[in-house]
This record gives sequence, structure tokens and C-alpha cells, in this order.
Amino acid sequence: MRAERPSCRPLVAPFALHLVAHDIPALDRAQRDHVVERIVRRIDRMPSLSFAGVIVISGVLRAALLLGWSFTRRFAGLPIPLLSEYPRLVRSLALAETWERWPATSASAAP
Repeated sequence: MRAERPSCRPLVAPFALHLVAHDIPALDRAQRDHVVERIVRRIDRMPSLSFAGVIVISGVLRAALLLGWSFTRRFAGLPIPLLSEYPRLVRSLALAETWERWPATSASAAP
């Protein structure tokens, strides 16, 4: 029987919450929390090797958040392989969940 692995929540959720708030600003707090929860669940279900990579990258960006969101956004946007892909992963999961759950939502989250 496979052992349960820990959730990525402590590393993924803070970055995802900031990214969702920045990219879809009109979502209310409950909607943002729902989207972040779905992001965490989907990442938790990734295959082991992909999950391990996401954990490493999310750990680096979680540490960067200690220096502030604007620093983290710039740092994550550097053309460093894999590091720059992490925000795209989180953003794509966030947008997919938002538009699946609330299809009338515009890019600015205005109904």
C-alpha cells in the first residue's frame, strides 16, 4: 500500500492566493479561497516526479514571498527554466477553475 504524501498546501497556497488576487482581482475572498483550494488539490494529485518538482519550485517561491509579492513576481518572471513555468501552471489552473465554476466571469472577474 502506498504511503500518503503530505499536501503541497503550505508551499503552494500562499503564492496561488497572491497570483489569483493579482490576476483576477474582482473575485471575492470566498471565490479566491475556492480557486486556491482546487489548485492545491490538483497539484496534490500530480504524479510523483512532477509533484516533487512543483514542491521544490514552490518552496523557492514561498521563500521569495518573505521579501514581498512584487519581488516574488519579478523573480518568478526571470527566464530560468522551470521557475518561470510555475506561475503559468498556477495561473492556468486558476483560470480553468474560475471559468469552469463561474463561466460568466470576464478576465477582470466582472460578471
